[in-house]
Amino acid sequence: MDPVTPGLWRARRRGQNHRMSPIRVAAGRLLPWLFALYAAATLLHFAHNGHYLARYPNLPASWSGASVYAAWGAEAAAGTLLLINVVMLGGGATTRSPRPS
Repeated sequence: MDPVTPGLWRARRRGQNHRMSPIRVAAGRLLPWLFALYAAATLLHFAHNGHYLARYPNLPASWSGASVYAAWGAEAAAGTLLLINVVMLGGGATTRSPRPS
């Protein structure tokens, strides 16, 4: 067996090891940064919408700036849970190895 390269081996749930491709390793390192950039951009967008809510036509009068921020918080929380599952806990489709032939 060749030496273990850090970041290229990850234990499977069955206790077996499999080699992760360098592309998946790089994606796992890049994904949190892309998520942070996306979260910042959507916060800016939602903040603009919350601030100028009264100027948007045809929106329900029951919407408030606080409800816009709450919607962003719910979206960010769901994305954070997904990020934790995929990158940090190793779940999801990004860590599945091909079936042995």
